[in-house]
Amino acid sequence: MGVTAGDGYDLPVLTPITDIHVMAPGRRTLRDLDDAPPSPEERPTTTTAESAASRRAIRVAVEAEAAHGELVTCRMLVALAAAAMVYLLFAASSLGWSTALRFLALAGVAAGFFGTVWYLLGAPLASRPPLRLVRRIDATLEPTFATVALALVYTDQGAAAAVDSPLVVLYAVVLAAGASRLRPGYTLYSGAIACAQLLAFYYLIVGRANWAGASPWPRVALVAAAAGVLAVLTARMRRLAAENGTEAWRRRRLEDEFGRYVSPGVARAILRGGHAYAAERRDVTVLFCDVRDFTGLCEQRLPEDVCAMLNQFYERMCSIIESHGGTVNKFLGDGLLALFNAPDEHPNHCKAASETAHEILWACRELREQGGLWSELDVGIGLDTGSVVCGPIGAKNRLEYTAIGSTVNRAARLQGLSRHTRHRIVLSKDCLDRLGPRANVIELGAVRLKGFDELQTVFAFRHS
Repeated sequence: MGVTAGDGYDLPVLTPITDIHVMAPGRRTLRDLDDAPPSPEERPTTTTAESAASRRAIRVAVEAEAAHGELVTCRMLVALAAAAMVYLLFAASSLGWSTALRFLALAGVAAGFFGTVWYLLGAPLASRPPLRLVRRIDATLEPTFATVALALVYTDQGAAAAVDSPLVVLYAVVLAAGASRLRPGYTLYSGAIACAQLLAFYYLIVGRANWAGASPWPRVALVAAAAGVLAVLTARMRRLAAENGTEAWRRRRLEDEFGRYVSPGVARAILRGGHAYAAERRDVTVLFCDVRDFTGLCEQRLPEDVCAMLNQFYERMCSIIESHGGTVNKFLGDGLLALFNAPDEHPNHCKAASETAHEILWACRELREQGGLWSELDVGIGLDTGSVVCGPIGAKNRLEYTAIGSTVNRAARLQGLSRHTRHRIVLSKDCLDRLGPRANVIELGAVRLKGFDELQTVFAFRHS
């Protein structure tokens, strides 16, 4: 019944010992798992640590939003300068080529400057100047371009045109664009620069004699008010970003903690609101894994040692199962139940479960080589594929996501049957049919499993 590489099949078979790859690429060893980040149990849980983590999350969230806002500001100002250049090209005949060229040069310089700032803000950390300096220069020159534009109007059209020029609106435009930085201090700084430059323009360039009765103070007050309002709005947006960062951190923390008790997929679904999943019929592969002779193991060791051993064992087994796309559904004392293709879909769940079973055996072999508590570790695994009903089961105030059906029961019985064979991974015919002819298995014959009336033909991986 089993097919090996020498039987005319050049595709890989599902056992590692027959020279064929069954492990997922980059299979993690026990040493890799030992070097992994600390588990939630090992992380500090004091209020101080949580508070520091919360503050870090808020700071990261706000800075991320602010960095995004700076890039948006630069893009907006580059687009504004480019639009001004296009307008000047079309209006050159009516404005006069001399005036149009001056304003084109100013718009080109502005576009180049804001483009450079855009590049510097997105450049790698090692190749960019200090961001504080870049932001300060940017906040200084933004209103300066509006002041230079007013000076060009004064040069070409005289004092009266400069005093009444609508280009003063450019101050409000650059201040509004700069508000997306989420840095109210820079907004106020730009506003102060704009007010100072506007007063200097009226007093030093235009001169009091040429005001023609138009005092600069209303315009200065308007720019100052705009800067103040935008700074308040910027501070409010920054607080909202901080609140969003806090909420995101709390949600991630809750998901991490909750995910220790249910599968991560179920935890995410519950936190989105409502029940995790509605009960549904799904085609799944069920993996039952049980530690053999666990009762004898308990009698020889202290309960504390047994608990520590189980926790470490489950930590490694869960890592293997999840790396293959499976979900640990429940722990059963000295065993566990894993589902493939529920609750999250898996395109090749049967093959993934088979690879997982083999990698579990490899992990147990490495554990046994450590000796000590692990010297007698051995497991039995049952695999079955079929239709089950998956969903929340239980009472109103206590639900559990689980799978119900004969496939689950059969996988449990196949695991129990492995104790009476020379093989550790026993699978059903339905599971074998999904694997196809490349599976390197042997037939164990037809047996009557407890709870099933009909004889069941069962198989085992040849080198398990």
